[in-house]
Amino acid sequence: MKRLFSGMQPTGALHLGNYIGALKNWVALQDKYECIFCIVDMHAITIPYDPKLMRERIFNAAVDYLAAGIDPLKSRIFIQSHVPQHTELAWLFNTVTPLGQLMRMTQFKQKTAQFSDGGEDVKADADGSADERAGFLALAGKVNAGLLTYPVLQAADIMLYKAEAVPVGEDQVQHIELTRDVVRRFNNAYGEIFPNCEALLSNAPRLKGLDGVAKMSKSIGNHIPLSIEPAELERKVTREAVSDPRRVRRDDPGVPEECNVFDWHRIFSPDEDQIWAAQGCRSAGIGCFQCKKKCAENIEKLLAPMREKRERFTKNPDDVWDILNMGAAECLRIAQATMEETRRAMGLI
Repeated sequence: MKRLFSGMQPTGALHLGNYIGALKNWVALQDKYECIFCIVDMHAITIPYDPKLMRERIFNAAVDYLAAGIDPLKSRIFIQSHVPQHTELAWLFNTVTPLGQLMRMTQFKQKTAQFSDGGEDVKADADGSADERAGFLALAGKVNAGLLTYPVLQAADIMLYKAEAVPVGEDQVQHIELTRDVVRRFNNAYGEIFPNCEALLSNAPRLKGLDGVAKMSKSIGNHIPLSIEPAELERKVTREAVSDPRRVRRDDPGVPEECNVFDWHRIFSPDEDQIWAAQGCRSAGIGCFQCKKKCAENIEKLLAPMREKRERFTKNPDDVWDILNMGAAECLRIAQATMEETRRAMGLI
């Protein structure tokens, strides 16, 4: 089987958006690829964080991987920083990566704006006018270099294991294209060491959060944690989830296709409940509270078995760390072989 690599930053307990956008797909891919799944803590330190919470965040992410169905008997699961060759290969890849290409990366410009003082909007491309470039560089000077070289580390993450497949969302496709560019330049300079990789785009829908506007995100608080208790889940969905604004009163008809809660029904509810919600909304035969409550019930059916697994792993933390350490040991062997080949090709040994 082809080898696959993917990972997520340890933001703590994961949420429904993480599951629909990534974890669900990862679980399905385990039987089709040789899978390596990473908790990318080295990426996470490129933005402000509390060091005292990092270990807990890593543990919670690992537990959610396992609870969602990532099987350590099928896949390797490990912590990025426990295999130091990730950063070594990233440095070597930096030497064949043009600065201008990194400065044009969409995510870098977005993160620069987000974490710079004052949150200025980055409008100038790196290849714009001299004044635009100067302004862009001044703004970029307010953030750490890790944000700029983030995609190079991502390329190293993938190529350290010579992975040929990477499941990503549309917002990460540009990074996979950069990885392919880095590989081409490196292979042209030093020989055919690394394979091409392809982005496996998931057909998972974009899951909006409770606000019905933005993508579900822990950073803006519109998320539903995978570990949420049933009562709190019902409260959040029925009280906080934004539904069709046309339904001001109980007997106002709505348009389900333009309602975020109905979008959730499409993802989490069986066909009969989707039909019930759509017909009831259009005819005002049901109220939004009823519709939301049914949606919450169907989300709970998905989360209940995950919660049980999560509780089991949380009560046995040594088992989780053993899985991560075992995964790191297996990945380390692959990484050492890759780096020996790479150093030899570059004349470093």
